[in-house]
Amino acid sequence: MPRTFQEKIRSATAQALLTAEPAFLSSREFGPFVRQGVGRGPSLLIGDQSEISLLRASGSQLDYRMSLLAHPGDYVLVRQRTPAFEEYLADYLNLVDVTFLQADRTDLAPVAAQALQLDSLINSCADAAREFGGLTLKPYLTSGHIWRLAKKISETAIRDVHVCGPSPRIMRRANDKLWFSDLARQIIGTSATPPTRAAYGPAATAGLVRQISRTAKQVIIKVPDSAGSAGNIRLASDDIADISVTELRRFLLSRLRRTGWQDRYPVLVGVWDQNVLCSPSVQLWLPHPQDGRPRVDGIFEQRVKGDEGAFV
Repeated sequence: MPRTFQEKIRSATAQALLTAEPAFLSSREFGPFVRQGVGRGPSLLIGDQSEISLLRASGSQLDYRMSLLAHPGDYVLVRQRTPAFEEYLADYLNLVDVTFLQADRTDLAPVAAQALQLDSLINSCADAAREFGGLTLKPYLTSGHIWRLAKKISETAIRDVHVCGPSPRIMRRANDKLWFSDLARQIIGTSATPPTRAAYGPAATAGLVRQISRTAKQVIIKVPDSAGSAGNIRLASDDIADISVTELRRFLLSRLRRTGWQDRYPVLVGVWDQNVLCSPSVQLWLPHPQDGRPRVDGIFEQRVKGDEGAFV
């Protein structure tokens, strides 16, 4: 069957990305027993978000969010266990026959990095992989630490260990709003996103904010590789109309640094669309064209409040 024009565009774009960055396929470099996808046996779910820029390590219940995807026999690894919350999950959400594991709550290192040094955890996961013919890691982020954890468990168990998610390089790129916006425009067209610009220094940031504020009611500045509204600054154009570019530069630097930003450029400068009825978050699986149509796993409504657009 002849491919559609859009399928040809997607295929050409994918090939161009691989040519420019062969590391997109780096998931193939973690040993003979590591596979991408979902395999046999139980899952090890890891909800740690601390590897996202500006999201600090904590022992909050956010680590438990991945547990809602657990099935009987699965494992959930968190930075700090909260027995009362686990009782709530069992009593009210019927999350039973799930084993909760804990890293070191006093260590700010990513949970997966800690797990690499915990022989008892590696051995427990390897035992499960041997007993059930495999294991699947289902993390919030498929960072290099996650893939190395899969490698260590698989080599200990001498069994296949799958990672449910993309390679480390694809994960980092997809979480970069500037990169992703550019990709969306390449595939869908220039109107696929609101105006989205990259600023490579404090003067350039202030200049772009001033330029965009002349035609938009609001300007948004983002740390492009952060998430969950961390690193967002939303400004009403009227509020900055009468200050100089020099004052605006100082103001923006102060506001960005208060978020924990470490003077890393580029930052994103753009606008949010007006008169938006809702802000959806769509969970999609996009296979190769020959493997069928995209699969929609969930559509959620995102609600935000305040100048930073914090999620509620």
